[in-house]
Amino acid sequence: MKALAKAEGRNPDHLLIMPGIIPVVGETLEDAESRLAEMNGFAVHEHLIAKLSAFLGRDLSRMDLDAPLRNDSEPPKGNEASQSRAAALTGIARRNGLTLRQLLLRLASGRGHLLTVGTGTHIASVMQDWFKSAAADGFNVMCPSCRATFSPSMTW
Repeated sequence: MKALAKAEGRNPDHLLIMPGIIPVVGETLEDAESRLAEMNGFAVHEHLIAKLSAFLGRDLSRMDLDAPLRNDSEPPKGNEASQSRAAALTGIARRNGLTLRQLLLRLASGRGHLLTVGTGTHIASVMQDWFKSAAADGFNVMCPSCRATFSPSMTW
C-alpha cells in the first residue's frame, strides 16, 4: 500500500495502515480454537456458504464441509474486492490446512478483518510480524464477541 502511495507521488510516511484485528486468545491453541468454535455456534452455515461461494465464484453448497478447500476455483471477474478477498481466504485455508467448515467459521468470526487464534504470545507475534514488515502501522483491536444486555424498557 505504501509502495502504491509512493508510485502515485504521495509521501508513504503520510499513509497509516491500521487493519482491524480480532484476537481469540486461549492458554493454548486448543483453548483458543474451542473459544472460536463456541462463538461460531450461532453462525448460519447456509449464509456463510452463500457468501464464500460468491467470493470464490463457485457453488460450495454440495461440498463436504470437513474436506480441505480445493484449489480449482476462480474468483468472479470484474470485481477487484472479490478477487482479493478470494485470494486472502484461499491463502488462509492453504497456509493453515483448514477444512471448508473451519474456513467458513473464520469468515464468520473475522468479518473481513485479521482473525488471530492462539495464545497471547502467538497473537503478539503476528502483530509484531505485520508491524516489522510494514504491513501495518498499528491495529484497530476489535472484540471477538459482544454481549448485549436488553431491558424491556429499551426502545428502538
